[in-house]
Amino acid sequence: MIMFQFTCLGASYQLAKVDASVFVVNGVAVDLLRFVTCLGVSIDQQLTYTFADHIRSLACRCFFWIRELLSVRRTLTIDH
Repeated sequence: MIMFQFTCLGASYQLAKVDASVFVVNGVAVDLLRFVTCLGVSIDQQLTYTFADHIRSLACRCFFWIRELLSVRRTLTIDH
C-alpha cells in the first residue's frame, strides 16, 4: 500500500491565509500534516525545527566518520 503525506509549506503569515486542515484534489479531501517525512528527513510547514535537527544529526555522523578515518590513517604506510 502506498502512503502519501501532504503538507503546505510557507512562512507563518502565508500559512495563516490558507485553511491548512483539508486540501481538495479532484474532489477528494486530503488531510494536510504539520510534519512529513521524505527519504528519512522530517520536514515541518515552515522548514525550521525538524530540518535543523536533520542537519545537526548529519554533521555529527560526518564528524564521527572523519574521526574514524583519522584512526585508519595511522595504520597506513607510505610505501607504494
